[in-house]
Amino acid sequence: MFTTMMKDETIQHVYSSFLEKYPKLLSIYDQEKLEHIRQDTLYHIEHLEAASEFRMDSIFFDYVKWTDSVLSSRGIKTELLIDCFTWIKEIMHIYKQHNKDQGYYTYLLDEGITILNSKVISEKSQ
Repeated sequence: MFTTMMKDETIQHVYSSFLEKYPKLLSIYDQEKLEHIRQDTLYHIEHLEAASEFRMDSIFFDYVKWTDSVLSSRGIKTELLIDCFTWIKEIMHIYKQHNKDQGYYTYLLDEGITILNSKVISEKSQ
């Protein structure tokens, strides 16, 4: 499980990483839209926790596919979701000794990234 502090730091890391990698977001989105980055990151964490609690990979993998379809329908590229999962993994490594589920979370995120990368590759080959 993520502690409140771990969630807050993960959300802040992802938010900051998005703005650093995609500075144009600051000029095209208002603060309310940018807050979706924080909220979406929290949803990702909650689905990681749910999958871990029940040891059901499909909870997270189905969520990944659904989230990507929703974001894609709104013009948000799959690569941004891949970046988000990568940044969540980065911050999780800091807490690996404090989080007994970290190995499972890493597995879920890696597989989620693989699912998304497969989609991107498939789309590029069409």
